[in-house]
Amino acid sequence: MKIEIKKIILLMLSIVLVLSFTGCSGKAVTKQTDSKSTNEKKVIIAGTSVLFEAPLRAAQKDFENLSGYKLEIKVFDDAVVTDMALAEGSIDVNFYQHEPYLNAFNKSKGTNLVRYGKKVLASDYGLYSDKIKSLDELKDGFKMSIPNDASNRGIALKFLQKTGFIKLKEGVAFPTLIDIIENKRNIKFVEMDRLSLVNSLCDVDVSAMPSIYMFQAGKDPKTAIISGYNSDELGIIIVLREDKKDVEWAKYLEKALTNENSRKFIEEKYKGAVVPLF
Repeated sequence: MKIEIKKIILLMLSIVLVLSFTGCSGKAVTKQTDSKSTNEKKVIIAGTSVLFEAPLRAAQKDFENLSGYKLEIKVFDDAVVTDMALAEGSIDVNFYQHEPYLNAFNKSKGTNLVRYGKKVLASDYGLYSDKIKSLDELKDGFKMSIPNDASNRGIALKFLQKTGFIKLKEGVAFPTLIDIIENKRNIKFVEMDRLSLVNSLCDVDVSAMPSIYMFQAGKDPKTAIISGYNSDELGIIIVLREDKKDVEWAKYLEKALTNENSRKFIEEKYKGAVVPLF
C-alpha cells in the first residue's frame, strides 16, 4: 500500500514538472515572437552635413507621411565619417555628396555605396575673394585656396581650366596639382579641407569653392568674381549601401526631396546659391 502511494506521488510530481517546463517553453516562444514584432524597423536614420541638413529636414514630414516610417537625421562634420557610417550600417542612407565624391570614396575605401534616384540640387561654383573685386586686380603668382580631397580638388581644377587659368592633362578623372601642364599665371595653390575655404579668404587672394559654402558662412554667394561651372557633377544625391539599393522606403525619400514643396523650399531659402535639379 505504501509503495502504491509513493508511486502515485512520484507520478503527480512528474506531471507537475512536465507542465511547468511546458509553461516556461510556451512563455519563451511567446516572448520571442513579441520581441521579433516589436523590433521591426520603423525608423530610418539619415546622415547629412550642415550644408544640406536644411533641405533634408524640409522633406522630413512628406517622407514620413508617404512612407509610414520615422526619419531620424544625424548631422556629421566629417564627410569620410558620414560615408563610413553608411558602409558599416549605423545609418541607413546619406544625403550630402555629389557623385564624383562618392566614386572617389568607393575607390579609396573599397566600399560599395551607390547613388539612388535623381540628382536633387546643386550649387553654383566660383572664385571668391575678400581682397579684390575683379580679375584685373590679380597679379601673377597670386595665392589660391582649393579643396584637398580628390573629388572636390578635381572639380576646382576643372573649373580653373574652363575659365582659362590652367591646363590639365587629358583623361584624368580626379586631377591633382601634378596634372597641371600649364600655369601661366604662376598660381600658388593652397590645399585645405573644403569647409575651411571660406575662413581662408583672409589669408589668400582668391578661393575656388561652391557657392553654398559662402551662403552657409553668412556671406553673399553672388559676390563671386567669376562663376558658372555648369556641370551636373555638383548634383547632390541620395546614397545607399549596394545591398540595400532596392529598399521600398528609398523611393519615398526621393519623392519627398524632389516634390514641389522641396522645390519651393530650395528656391526660397538659397535664393539662387543652390538650385533644384528636378
